[in-house]
Amino acid sequence: MRNRIIVTLAFTALAVGFTSPAQADQPKIGTYLVGDWSMAGQIDGEKFTGKMAVGRLADGQSLLYEWSGKVNGIVTQGTLLGGIDPGSGKVVEHAFAESNHFTNTYDKVLEDELGKATGKRVGTVNGKPFAGDIVVDRTSHDRFTYTVSSNGNVTVHFVFERIGKVGPDYETLKAMEFFIGDWEATTTVQEDGLDLGDLYQPGATENRYETWYWIEDKNYIGVKFGGEIDGKEAHTGFEMVGVDPKSGKVVHWLFSKLGGSGTGTWKIGPKELRLNWNYRTAAGNFLKGVAYHKVVDEDTYTWQIRDMTEDGKKLADTPVVTLHRVKK
Repeated sequence: MRNRIIVTLAFTALAVGFTSPAQADQPKIGTYLVGDWSMAGQIDGEKFTGKMAVGRLADGQSLLYEWSGKVNGIVTQGTLLGGIDPGSGKVVEHAFAESNHFTNTYDKVLEDELGKATGKRVGTVNGKPFAGDIVVDRTSHDRFTYTVSSNGNVTVHFVFERIGKVGPDYETLKAMEFFIGDWEATTTVQEDGLDLGDLYQPGATENRYETWYWIEDKNYIGVKFGGEIDGKEAHTGFEMVGVDPKSGKVVHWLFSKLGGSGTGTWKIGPKELRLNWNYRTAAGNFLKGVAYHKVVDEDTYTWQIRDMTEDGKKLADTPVVTLHRVKK
């Protein structure tokens, strides 16, 4: 058990923050990763929480990762070295724990941009060979996820968030911290709902997803949403939550792939949060309504839009949608 934990955790280093040291005047590696991070997730289905500290070595040409945490009450810790392979120019990481050894190699570097990078993990666990695929998803400067899969099964999934980088608006927005994470739901398109495109035919089943995450030192919350109908991408968009500096109210911005934009204001209670919103479509139509978010339990909430109008004409309330937290 302890060998498995040590080896699994030995590879939380990521394909982000490295710059090739080929030229002396280039930035040193680790611009993004250097600092302290919280870790939360699972290893083979068992809950893990911990911390990771990243610093520079060798005049900035290598990184040292030190982590510690607990799995089912078992304390584990370790170190890892990462750098640029001079032959291939790729990011390579090496870790050793007792009799086990792993090497990670990544396909690209994420330094200034958000997005995903993939890699390969090879090594041995308790004398047996291990091979897996790595996906790093950098959603903001202060948050990324790290997932390892082998033979189609997720063996490791961590969410990393930067420690000590909290902006002035976090104190107001932390009342919405419940929503941080990934969510999914299944809904049925109603007869008299909004026109969101040809895929939204009455009776069609939509698989919806949302991701809420902190951005810019926790001064804002970003929200990515989307859906899938009959295996095709449906309506998608981006939203952002922040604080109005003059009124102190929690405000909202809405954007959609259909065009147009909108704004809103939140009223936050302990179990129910209401978003009064309005939206001007690309065609010039004016929509408004109230979105109700009700917390059911720590991994469930419901969502419904009521009192919705389009150019003054009343529209039907949406069905109540139940969203469940995605546990990877």
